[in-house]
Amino acid sequence: MIAPNVYALLNVPGVTGIVADRIYSHGSAAQGASNPLITWQVTAGERSNQLSGQPTADQHSIQVDGYSEDRAQVVALGEAINQALELSAHCVNQVGPVLDPDTQVWRITLDYSFWSIR
Repeated sequence: MIAPNVYALLNVPGVTGIVADRIYSHGSAAQGASNPLITWQVTAGERSNQLSGQPTADQHSIQVDGYSEDRAQVVALGEAINQALELSAHCVNQVGPVLDPDTQVWRITLDYSFWSIR
């Protein structure tokens, strides 16, 4: 049960035009990374179990967070992320944009459900 390669799905001009190569897995960016950037992580996964034989599909929940110091830019980033992923996954939740009061950085969180046929 391997999660989809979200980095490859996000590595499209609409997204990289905003964040360049600042797309990080496992939910955390490199120390000192500049904004705007994206982090993504697998938050859940399950097999489509059946009574006869092995599972034929897997479901993964993926959280994608976009960060920017500019609200309009983080909204545009959220739209670009959705454009990149919506053909492969279903967006099940969006939070934000939200301003972190300590860092003054805007964040948008998008949760996706991926189904993979084995």
